[in-house]
Amino acid sequence: MDLYSLKRFVARYKLYITIILILICGYVYVSGHDKTESEELKKDVVASTAHAFHEEEKTITVYIDGAVTTPGIYIVAEDTRLYMLFEKAGGLCEDADIGNLNPASLLKDGQKITVRKIGDIEDIDESDALIDINHANKDELSALPGIGQSRALDIINYRNEHGPFATIEDIMNVSGIKENTYNKIKDLIKVN
Repeated sequence: MDLYSLKRFVARYKLYITIILILICGYVYVSGHDKTESEELKKDVVASTAHAFHEEEKTITVYIDGAVTTPGIYIVAEDTRLYMLFEKAGGLCEDADIGNLNPASLLKDGQKITVRKIGDIEDIDESDALIDINHANKDELSALPGIGQSRALDIINYRNEHGPFATIEDIMNVSGIKENTYNKIKDLIKVN
């Protein structure tokens, strides 16, 4: 085939050659593009699965009893509020008295919630009379012997900076609270 014959062949089939080249280029483009989308989709699936698994780890275990439809132990998300636990426990009974509970409060791991019935005589639990230094406000803390308004703010600031107290003895890590002050308040405080 000489050069002249090749030119005639190209001129005669120019349209067909162009269409074939466009189809080949399109196929190559789409094949590579689908592979990229497929790889991105796989990455998204792996990432969302890992995210879902990670979120599953953030659970707490709580116990609810008293005037709820289904008392018992529940495993709930870490950010669950008390009213959500009421729903999970089948709701409150008609004679439930939640006056001593805050339905908007966040639950804590290992927490026990007792929903009293209207007219129940409150059992005075010695631990309920104690001040929880991890949740007490300035007024509650300043009511403790040897702890004034200023020291109460120091306790709250320490708690906010370092996290909750693990034991009641940890309150001695707060500036200005030494063993003498601790001995005055140790029977009046708790950590929860």
